[in-house]
Amino acid sequence: MVYKKFIKRDGKTFGPYFYESYRDENGEVKKRYLGTVDPDKGKKKVNPTLKALLIPTVILLAVVFSVVVYDQIESEELGDFFSDLKESFVKMYGGVTGLVVEEVEEVVEPEPELEEEPEVEVEEVEVEVEEVEVEEVEVEEVEVEEVEVEEVEVEEVEVEEVE
Repeated sequence: MVYKKFIKRDGKTFGPYFYESYRDENGEVKKRYLGTVDPDKGKKKVNPTLKALLIPTVILLAVVFSVVVYDQIESEELGDFFSDLKESFVKMYGGVTGLVVEEVEEVVEPEPELEEEPEVEVEEVEVEVEEVEVEEVEVEEVEVEEVEVEEVEVEEVEVEEVE
């Protein structure tokens, strides 16, 4: 069993510190320090009300589904039922997922042949390009002077508190 422990010193509260109780080989109860991080923090807990609602809902859906299927069998429209189900499945999921549900024969018609392609004349065009002159730019050199830095001594000053 894991429990928290808080320590109070000089009016301040420290903690929580997590400890675990266990029994050793002789049956004596001992405690073990686990740290300051809750060891149960990472575990996911399922809400019991969610479990209580989920199980009856699943059972109710199974009963409704079995009644519908039984009704279809009794009415002897089972063949129509499955064909309608297959068509609706193809409409809903066939195009969306790209899965092949039915095999469809595609008739490929041959393309009509073109008799002769017309000849196209291409004219040659001459383009004149002007030459551009580039001027050279001179760059001046800049001299950098070295600056000397003097060391400065800092004196320590004592400050007295006045009451």
